[in-house]
Amino acid sequence: HELRTPLTSIGGYAKLLLSGDAGPLTEIQKEFLKIIDTNVLRLTGLINDILDVEALEAGKSQIVKSPQDLGPILKECMDTFRIVAQQKGLEVRADIPVHLKLIAAEKSGLIRIFMNLISNAIKYTNFGTIEIRAEQSDFAVTVKVTDSGIGLSLEEQEMLFQKFYRARSSLTSAEGGTGLGLVIVQKLVGAFGGSITVDSKAMSGTEFAVTFPIIPEDEIGLKKDLALIPGASFKRRIWIIDSQKQDADFMLSLLKSNPTFMREFSVEVNVFSNFEEISEVRYINEVVSVVILDPSAHSRGFGLISEIRRHLRRPVPVLIVSASIDTSQALAGGASSVLTKPIHQDEFMIAVRDLIVAKGWRILLVDHNTDIRILLKRQFEQRGFIIDDADHGNLVLGRLEKENYDLALIEMGLPDVSGVELLKVIRKNSRYNDLPIFLMVEGDDTVSLGKGLAEFQSAYTLGKNEGIGGIVQAICGFLEGKSN
Repeated sequence: HELRTPLTSIGGYAKLLLSGDAGPLTEIQKEFLKIIDTNVLRLTGLINDILDVEALEAGKSQIVKSPQDLGPILKECMDTFRIVAQQKGLEVRADIPVHLKLIAAEKSGLIRIFMNLISNAIKYTNFGTIEIRAEQSDFAVTVKVTDSGIGLSLEEQEMLFQKFYRARSSLTSAEGGTGLGLVIVQKLVGAFGGSITVDSKAMSGTEFAVTFPIIPEDEIGLKKDLALIPGASFKRRIWIIDSQKQDADFMLSLLKSNPTFMREFSVEVNVFSNFEEISEVRYINEVVSVVILDPSAHSRGFGLISEIRRHLRRPVPVLIVSASIDTSQALAGGASSVLTKPIHQDEFMIAVRDLIVAKGWRILLVDHNTDIRILLKRQFEQRGFIIDDADHGNLVLGRLEKENYDLALIEMGLPDVSGVELLKVIRKNSRYNDLPIFLMVEGDDTVSLGKGLAEFQSAYTLGKNEGIGGIVQAICGFLEGKSN
């Protein structure tokens, strides 16, 4: 910031002299002043980029995410550079589906990401094509920016996202740049929960692939008002929605007659015979901890789960209790847990208790695999957890400074730092000494690695081979045991 002020002054005076207001200039004086003005602009750009990188690394960047459609954003970026590409004789191609799934991001940040990638593709391509292609899956949207340019060696690809690094070639040396553009792109992609990869061969073109997790359909338009999530309060409200009065009354009697199962929580239960019976006033004014639902009597079936969450404006845990149920289908439909009628007293009470005691727990989830991260996040949120997620280790300290977490779940093999090294850095701050940290390990290395963590308090390993359900269950069991 201190450098930017004198630069603004230097640039202003250079422009004033060039305008002739301070007297006539010779041609060589004009040429020198133009060089000064150009370099002031370059240095100002460099300072701005450094400040942006610093803010993103420290987690201090004022990013406000909202649902975004990448289609119009990509079109805007392409239109900006189309004339520039045509002037170089390059063909610009696009393959973007009309209806892309929404992602959680900030529009200005997305524009900056793709402006940079498209600009670089044009800058380092002398002939051929620039192609922008979007693809989507059940979990993510991927945008690929491909060129037929000079390409990158393996060594250059490894260094590409380091500060101030620029690939070395006759073409790159002729082009201006700060060496921070791709660093900022990577940081912004990470801030939006995404990932970026590069695939290239020298003199054979380059492809950048940017992947963002989609917003689940049952959360689009969902207002996650954290003020409505009971953290400090011990009051827990349960809704039973069941058209079978006898079953509903039985569940109500179990909940009222077994207060010890709910530990220190005070529980209030409301019973409804159907979904339509619940008034809008209740949705707005009541903070619900668990919904117990039999969807068999409703034409919408499992669609009721997302409808209830949308009305309640947060991902409340939903326990499905029904006589005829496909468990895998129910879980895929968003259920947090499933029980079969006739109701077994102990199973029912344990299932309700497990969902209730999880309320308000906040977890930091770090995994570079977008699909695994999204699946874990959804599973935890369906149980009522509050999840912040990231795909790179360099984002972790910034998140820890901003929030108080009950637990951190970190992939061992992150692309930018190992889980153990990240653990060492975290533990250097005494504030995080008691934070439980689980390192997710590939294969069967949990035992040997676990011995190596003996020097760290509250540090554990968890095998990814346990699967999504196994990991979630292990974390739930740990936190429940901790709260006893």
